[in-house]
Amino acid sequence: MADDKKKSNGIAELRRKAELKIASRQSALEASSGETDAKRLLHELQVHQTELEMQNEELQATSRELQIVNNTLEEL
Repeated sequence: MADDKKKSNGIAELRRKAELKIASRQSALEASSGETDAKRLLHELQVHQTELEMQNEELQATSRELQIVNNTLEEL
């Protein structure tokens, strides 16, 4: 149960970071208060893409760390 809460917090944090990253990219594309559905959908897709990119970076880093540990264990 604690793992579920930790995972949920991690997902929320990832979403927050992705939102911030997108906001910094979109300064030229600021939407007015009458934002269209297409712009809203585009924003959601960009956030999702950024979340996936960030997750991929984390997975690649973890994979590198695991490879180092594996190599170390093989040397023993």
